[in-house]
Amino acid sequence: MLYTVGTAYLHTRGMRGGQFYIVAAGVTLLFLPMFGRALRMKWGMTAIALSYFFIIAISNWVLQLFPAEPKLGPILTHTTHFQPGNFPVLLFIPGLIMDRLLQREGVNEWRKALLLSVSFVLVLLIVEYPLSGWLIESPGARNWFFGAGSWYFGDPPDFPFRYKIHPSWVSPPPVLALSLLIAIFVGTLTARLSLRWGKWMQEVRR
Repeated sequence: MLYTVGTAYLHTRGMRGGQFYIVAAGVTLLFLPMFGRALRMKWGMTAIALSYFFIIAISNWVLQLFPAEPKLGPILTHTTHFQPGNFPVLLFIPGLIMDRLLQREGVNEWRKALLLSVSFVLVLLIVEYPLSGWLIESPGARNWFFGAGSWYFGDPPDFPFRYKIHPSWVSPPPVLALSLLIAIFVGTLTARLSLRWGKWMQEVRR
């Protein structure tokens, strides 16, 4: 639900900009470590991230099967079926790393929060930065599974950057590096709060 609400920032065309990683770190690390600790599962964060992936992916896959036509103009791109949303973020990959870090004993909570944040931001960058380019530009992504051929009916079908990465979507290296540092800082604070939240939830008794 949070990633759906944050679609304006957490979308495929924003994955090469620094704002994506700041928002993703703040939103994800406020909840995943809490669930990872409170669920008392060895791979709790991975399980939650996989649940998110399949809920979004299955919704996208099913929606495309139903006929639908836009009724509110301007209609510049004719569509005959429901359009899928963005392909879900692969959160389960950094989730695997974070679960492994959470299992380490004897680590200071602030240090653990920092490690969770650094691993989340860097692994997400390594995974999503190249994936975003493939989803936007590759014909292999324009199918039912990835849904990258989806297009808003109010936009012209011949938009020159429909299947290209617009330069304004890409943060220059210095700006991206600064954004990643901010994302790690924000992620550390939210992860520390999330770990404390998870510890409190462990103590709750029915």
